[in-house]
Amino acid sequence: KGAKVAKKSDAAKLQAQVNSLTEELESTKNSMSRETAALQAQLTAAQEDAEAANIAKESAVAELQVQLNAAQDAADAASRAAQRQLMEVHAELEASKQPIALESSTAENVSAAAAGEASMGAGLGPQSEALQGESLVPRDQVNEGAATAELQARAVEATKEAAAA
Repeated sequence: KGAKVAKKSDAAKLQAQVNSLTEELESTKNSMSRETAALQAQLTAAQEDAEAANIAKESAVAELQVQLNAAQDAADAASRAAQRQLMEVHAELEASKQPIALESSTAENVSAAAAGEASMGAGLGPQSEALQGESLVPRDQVNEGAATAELQARAVEATKEAAAA
């Protein structure tokens, strides 16, 4: 009888251990399910955040593209305006060359007249030398006119070179 009681006692102890282990296993399963659900929620939130970040990035890229296009359009418009202004200045320069060329031609005539007067004076002898002091345009003014004409001619050449460049 004692062995039977001992077997029943051992069986009861073993059954209690099995029950305890089963409860522990169920508790662990429940804990694992809760942790899995929490991790799944975190993963879902991270995926949603990543999608939102991608949408924000795409939106930012699109906004930057719009700004870039606007800046390019503004640069193109400024370039066209500068080109028009350059063409206007060039046209004004071309228009201003004609009067300068006439002034240059006049200056060349004054210079040629002064040279002619000098050569004529040398060829006429003493009577001409006596009259030279009484000329209508003083010799200093003729020389100044020739110098001014030469400066104007140089300015015209410099303007032509600047326009060509």
